[in-house]
Amino acid sequence: MSRLAEAVDLIGSPRQVNAENTPACVGLMKEFLRREALWANELDLAGEVPFADLAARAEGGASLEAQYQEMLDTFTYSEAEYRCCLAMLNWYGHSVLSLAVAPPGADDPYLPLLHFFRLGGTFRREHRVFIDINSRETIHSATIQKGDLATAIVSLDG
Repeated sequence: MSRLAEAVDLIGSPRQVNAENTPACVGLMKEFLRREALWANELDLAGEVPFADLAARAEGGASLEAQYQEMLDTFTYSEAEYRCCLAMLNWYGHSVLSLAVAPPGADDPYLPLLHFFRLGGTFRREHRVFIDINSRETIHSATIQKGDLATAIVSLDG
């Protein structure tokens, strides 16, 4: 299954929040923020994180919002989740991303979110920098984005 198909499948299905998964979801969100910050710094989007549309800058690609708007409206839990999911769909929807602009050691920025959604995670953003995970734990995104971006927070297999 392609990453785009997997993202559509995960986003386009109701999620059951499981409180037991919250610690794992927090780690995955932090890893996403770290990876996004690496890419955003390289693409001159640091002022737009969290939840920047990396694909638009990397490829100049058109947004897939019209194609997926109904699904996003139905299954995302917040405006932040909507924006982030749309950015992920845009990333996976463009078949050839400019890996020439990839920061050294950069991995797929959205892979942690695929794992996050597999666990039934949900999130919303408050005051631009606070991210509430599963309505149970809040993280400050700037502490991740301005921290050690070279060291993975969560190790993921492809």
